[in-house]
Amino acid sequence: MSVPGSSITANVLAQNLLTDGPDQYAVLITSTGRVRVGRRAARGEWTTTTIPATMLGQPVTGDEHCYPTLALDDDGFIFVWANMHVDPYRCVRSLRPRDIGGWKQVSLPGKFTRNTYPVVAKLADGTLWLHLRAGALGGPGRGDSHVWMRRDGQWWYSGKLFKGVNVAGGSGPAVDDATNWSAYPVRPHVEQSGRVHLAWCWRRYGTDEPAGGDASRTNELLSYAWTDDGVNWHAIDGTPLALPIDPVADTACHTGLVLDQLVNGGGITLDDAGLPHVVIGQNPYHHAWWDGQQWGAEQIADPLGGVNLAGFATIHNVDGKLWLLVTQVPAPRRLVLVALDGSEVVELAVPGVEWSTHADPGALSGHVEVLVPDGNQFETVTVGLPSLV
Repeated sequence: MSVPGSSITANVLAQNLLTDGPDQYAVLITSTGRVRVGRRAARGEWTTTTIPATMLGQPVTGDEHCYPTLALDDDGFIFVWANMHVDPYRCVRSLRPRDIGGWKQVSLPGKFTRNTYPVVAKLADGTLWLHLRAGALGGPGRGDSHVWMRRDGQWWYSGKLFKGVNVAGGSGPAVDDATNWSAYPVRPHVEQSGRVHLAWCWRRYGTDEPAGGDASRTNELLSYAWTDDGVNWHAIDGTPLALPIDPVADTACHTGLVLDQLVNGGGITLDDAGLPHVVIGQNPYHHAWWDGQQWGAEQIADPLGGVNLAGFATIHNVDGKLWLLVTQVPAPRRLVLVALDGSEVVELAVPGVEWSTHADPGALSGHVEVLVPDGNQFETVTVGLPSLV
């Protein structure tokens, strides 16, 4: 059951499994780098198709930044993004609503030539919200983040969300450390109301960047904001944020937490009181939360509940209890749900497969459902948590 390309499918930002009405949709990268889409009506048998080789710049490279993600718009058209790490915009749309039988390559108004990190969410009125880092100004990891939106069959450019470094074409004089930043979001959380909760960290480039080292471990300034319409963003206390969000000027969205060796990657959820909880990092893992008055943080114990952790984790509220979805090591590797308090461990998948830590938000109450590719075929695993069902 090994899947050579599956670590691409498993990127923490990938929305690779989702429910729309009675049906479920999924996307994966095959062992030969092809993009495959699946649909199953009323959670029956999967029907699958492979996106034509002339689209999406296939074969997809082995770079985990090139993960696939999918969404359905308000008319039911299926969109798939893949194979972008400082690359041209690559997206296909189904020819017919809720039908995977035919595809066309599509573009964006005001698109950029170098794109990374497609992150998509659906608002309450059915509007699609799409985030992309556009460009790699000054070198890998540097660039502004932009947003596009779609409704009633039309995309429009919404504007710049995060301010990046201002270095023209990757050349020219060195910039001041105060402006040499790039934002890295975690997997957002969308409430049933359509409110989007987003957390991110800022990576700063400059004199403290390790020569030849892991620049991701220079991340800092864990931040948070929410929006109801994808346009107007607010800090945790409701303070409106001017766009683009600036890492230095817009301190209202900073959590104020100092987290050691902060690696970008993770997720966000809400507890039953509607307060945000963020998990971010990788050896060490960090849990940050808002208690209604201030932000708190803890380094997550590893092992947690007797489980040694690996890869990035996402966080989920399943009927009132917070769980991490994460990979267990050492071999045999397993995908597990671990209660944040370490009290319970539930295995979701057998060894030998690279999994996604994106859970279908449409799963039944008390259950977690995750895409687990079996070779190049679609498989999901649905687990009813024993303490909840």
